[in-house]
Amino acid sequence: MILAPGRVPRKGTHGAGFERYDPKQFDTLPLHIWNAKKRLFSSKVVHLGKAPIEKRWTSKTITPAISRATRRRCLGEGRNMGIRLRANQVVVDVDPRNGGDKTFLTFCADFGLDPSEWPCVITGSGGWHFYLLLPDGAAVQEMVDGYEDGLEFKSLGRQVVAAGSRHPNGRLYRWSREHPDIRDGVPMAPRRLLSTIRRTRGLNSTGAGGQFTVEQLERALSRLDATDFRDEGNWRQLMFACHHATDGDGEYAFVAWSASDPQFAGDSASVISRWRSCSNKALSITYRTLNRILREHDAEDAQVAGSVNFDDFPDDEGGIDAGDDTTFNIGQDQIDDPTWRLDNA
Repeated sequence: MILAPGRVPRKGTHGAGFERYDPKQFDTLPLHIWNAKKRLFSSKVVHLGKAPIEKRWTSKTITPAISRATRRRCLGEGRNMGIRLRANQVVVDVDPRNGGDKTFLTFCADFGLDPSEWPCVITGSGGWHFYLLLPDGAAVQEMVDGYEDGLEFKSLGRQVVAAGSRHPNGRLYRWSREHPDIRDGVPMAPRRLLSTIRRTRGLNSTGAGGQFTVEQLERALSRLDATDFRDEGNWRQLMFACHHATDGDGEYAFVAWSASDPQFAGDSASVISRWRSCSNKALSITYRTLNRILREHDAEDAQVAGSVNFDDFPDDEGGIDAGDDTTFNIGQDQIDDPTWRLDNA
């Protein structure tokens, strides 16, 4: 259930900064009111202020007119506003609550980067969102090995909270005066940064699977509603199947799809960690499980053609034994806690 939010912030504070997002360049989304909460069946209360209100926000068509209407709606209703990132956009997300400030300083020093020239939003939690552009055809990984603590690189299929919105702690997201105005243009990501975060095939390879390309997985997941997989066991089974189907290359697609559920929109770091822990040692859950799930959700056309006999699913018999973590590297704490995907910070 959604718990009743408190008062809307006073006039003159909420929405200050929305106008800098050119609707021709940025796709906007309506988010929940900043202090909205939801009580789960487990009685746990989660904050929704950073989550989109629409289920299929990752795939909805957004035109400049829709972006302008969304901005008016968010201003009128006191809602937070989100920016859905395009394929040529990347946001460097630094979260000091998880050590991101130190990680980012080290990262910039190691690769000779100067973020002072990047448009920047200071987040309500004291972090930073740096906006950059990507060249055509470039795709990035969300986390870089060795720099995982509090540092993410968000692009296509992800959303960030816009400046002018309010964090669940009550503090505003605001444009940094020490950085360039985004209305003067968004700079291209430096080559040294791009070469470091560019997504490459085989990053999470287990040497098995690979029947689906990343594009085929994206198409398949677009046919599934992420809110139908809130049960941790069903979600985990789908993750294993997608991992095998792409031989680990589908990380970004699966993370973006998982984030399309507003309840878990802020939980990408946990999803990435779990994806990278898949080992597929015994191959007990394979691409055939993904094909079965697609069939059960009336999405047969998204299967890999001729890859499966639906009368024979030996790898699915008995489902997942939640007490056995030998097939996949899953921590027992995640098995025991069905709410482990939640970002409660």
